[in-house]
Amino acid sequence: MGGAYVDRARPRKRLAPSRGHDTIVYVLSGRLAIEFGEGGSRAVQAGAGDFLVIPSGLVHRESTPGDEPSRSVVIRAGGDGPPTIEVEAPS
Repeated sequence: MGGAYVDRARPRKRLAPSRGHDTIVYVLSGRLAIEFGEGGSRAVQAGAGDFLVIPSGLVHRESTPGDEPSRSVVIRAGGDGPPTIEVEAPS
């Protein structure tokens, strides 16, 4: 099971593992940051025209650096679990 949709990330943070599926993100506008690793100690940022790949099982937090929202196309491939599960922090 998988799917695709357009996401509008806001300047707030969500915590979630990618359970049972890989997530591919194409940033249409704005900037998007993904934090992961022990306590969110590692991070990558992407801007318009960039791709991010979030492998299944990676606990991560997504946010928009600054005050501008971002717009992305999100594709989830494989797996049959729930698309997002809230957790306290990346580990």
